[in-house]
Amino acid sequence: MKYYPPSNHIYYENSDLPINKLEIKELEILTEIEKELLVRAYEKLHNELNENIEFDEKYLCKVHETTFAPLYTWAGKYRTVNISKDESMFCPYINLDSFLKEIFK
Repeated sequence: MKYYPPSNHIYYENSDLPINKLEIKELEILTEIEKELLVRAYEKLHNELNENIEFDEKYLCKVHETTFAPLYTWAGKYRTVNISKDESMFCPYINLDSFLKEIFK
């Protein structure tokens, strides 16, 4: 896992690791914690599924917040910077709102 660009305000200075609530600065530890959080969130969200859930922007933000809130202050919020992880570029932040509206209409 690598986050780019390392010069951004969401990263520790001179690092490519995002600032996190646990102040973890080791890639392997951060990766393992993220994996554990994903498993817990999947289980929790799966158990909460029912026919009344509306899969929309609000729910997507809830999924992200449920997953990453223990680790990141920005969990569940729209990004204001472009980032990638490993070889995957996440949606450019400037397009998040319009892309999500298109996906969920």
